Amino acid sequence: AALEDGLTTRLAAAESNARTLGSGREIYFQRARPHLDPPLRIAAGLAAARALAPAAAASPAWELSGPDGDLTLTDRRTGRGIRLAVALEREGLELRATVRALPDGAGIVLALTDLPERQRSAIAGAIRGGELRRLLTVEEHARLEQGEELRPLVRQALTRRVQGLAEDRSPAALAAVTELLVLLDQLGQAVPFDAQTAFYRVWQAHGADEGAMARLAHRMGFVAG
Repeated sequence: AALEDGLTTRLAAAESNARTLGSGREIYFQRARPHLDPPLRIAAGLAAARALAPAAAASPAWELSGPDGDLTLTDRRTGRGIRLAVALEREGLELRATVRALPDGAGIVLALTDLPERQRSAIAGAIRGGELRRLLTVEEHARLEQGEELRPLVRQALTRRVQGLAEDRSPAALAAVTELLVLLDQLGQAVPFDAQTAFYRVWQAHGADEGAMARLAHRMGFVAG
């Protein structure tokens, strides 16, 4: 863990020529990080689903039992059990699961995107439900309920929220843009050019050196500072 921390600290200073890819640290975690041990991913996914999307909290190959602080993940075929602890943290649309082997394994932090597909999809859907009501307008949400695809609606909402930063750059307004960016990433979507253009205009007009705006610029695909 200490070695990886040192590596990712150095990679954080290296910016990709492709702005939307972010820093070397982000590329490492998203594309190059060594494969996670499957039981850790499975335990985290089942534990998170148990808390947030119970319908997806079962597996034909594995059984999870016990409280989060003292779990047993059992291979149904062999009967072999592994003791683990999982701690969940949720912030808006983001979920982090810290998993460690008991009794004294090092904690490994997994994002929602690291979890097995079935649990990841169910949890993302459960988390999005309440957040979408806050992030979309009444009209946008009505279109979603009428069957319109989510991805273009989120892209539209992001552009609208970014344009709104010209008048409101409060922590709540910045957080809404950040959460829509997280949602786009979960949906496998790049930041729309219209949203980037609108953000750049606001960013330059109202002070590119503002800390919060500079951090958001990085997530929008710009090299700040």
